[in-house]
Amino acid sequence: MRLIADKFLILFLLLTLLGLACHSSQSDGSEDKADRDSDAVASLLKEVINIHDEVMPEMGKIQKLATDLEKFLETTEEDTDAKQIHDIIRKLEDANEGMMTWMKEFEPPKSDQEQAVVLEYLNGEKEKVTKVKQDMLGSKEEAEKFLKELSANKGN
Repeated sequence: MRLIADKFLILFLLLTLLGLACHSSQSDGSEDKADRDSDAVASLLKEVINIHDEVMPEMGKIQKLATDLEKFLETTEEDTDAKQIHDIIRKLEDANEGMMTWMKEFEPPKSDQEQAVVLEYLNGEKEKVTKVKQDMLGSKEEAEKFLKELSANKGN
């Protein structure tokens, strides 16, 4: 009799464990998706912030380049140089303004928002901040190249 009771107890425990394992794996599936969505949001947010952090230090350099060009503008008498300098200064200022606008308008996602909405928003912000990065680095490069050419021409 004791042997039969032990077998039933073992069978009951095995079925209970099997039931718990099946239930756990079903809930893990939905939790896994939520975890993946949460990881995707965190990863994308980090990517957006990293792009910003990469070019933010360039703002001071861009301001200095604009100032250097404005100083040179005061001393130049050539219309072609003056027009080109004005264009480069405008690009530098637009790039800085683009960063300022992006920072002002960027809203970190709230935890109570739907994941799909947050991912869509962050993808849009990634596009915007990438454009800001391209504008900043492009205008900086153009200004540095122009100033280098001016220095080389002054030496001649």
